[in-house]
Amino acid sequence: MKRSRLIGIVCLLLGIVYFNCTSPSGLANNGGSEVVGKLVDKNGNAVNNAQVKAFKSVSNSDSFAFNRSVLSGPDGTYKFDELDSGFYNLVCKAQVGTDSLFANIYNVNNDTIAPPNQPAHQLNLGIDTMLPPGTISGRVHLDYDTAMSGVLCYIPGTSYNAVTGDSGNFKISKIPVGAYTVYFKFIGAELSFAQATILNIHVRSNLDSNI
Repeated sequence: MKRSRLIGIVCLLLGIVYFNCTSPSGLANNGGSEVVGKLVDKNGNAVNNAQVKAFKSVSNSDSFAFNRSVLSGPDGTYKFDELDSGFYNLVCKAQVGTDSLFANIYNVNNDTIAPPNQPAHQLNLGIDTMLPPGTISGRVHLDYDTAMSGVLCYIPGTSYNAVTGDSGNFKISKIPVGAYTVYFKFIGAELSFAQATILNIHVRSNLDSNI
């Protein structure tokens, strides 16, 4: 009887230790870092239920891979509990009434990581404003004005892209306000490979930036 009671006490103590080591307690169990911020609209009102996606930079590449997503709370704040070390782009989207709001937060350098099972370091990104998006449009052609169809037009590090039609025209929609670089790539029978880049294209809310 005493032996059974002793075994029970030992099991209880082991359970308590396991619970304390694995339950949420403000400790970054995998050595991750907290990344927090706040989203507001153009009037300074908190944006609730905005989806914030984190895309992590891929080593030795200009591309980013989806990592995880969170939602903002009623006060507009969002938090990634354990974000691994690296560079990130955050893509924020929300629907407020009939308005679609967007914001991009680029080059988040999450380089300070707490040791495992120690209080997590917190990186505060401050307040960002979400606005209705704009567009980038244009026409792609060769030097002798031959329209180029099937050209991929894209903004590196994001999911924003379009492909030119028969007339060479393209339109990239729902782009958050900001300055962008657009890459153009074509592989086809006419040309084995063609590439071009346009730098510093400014996108404004509810407007089309024609290039």
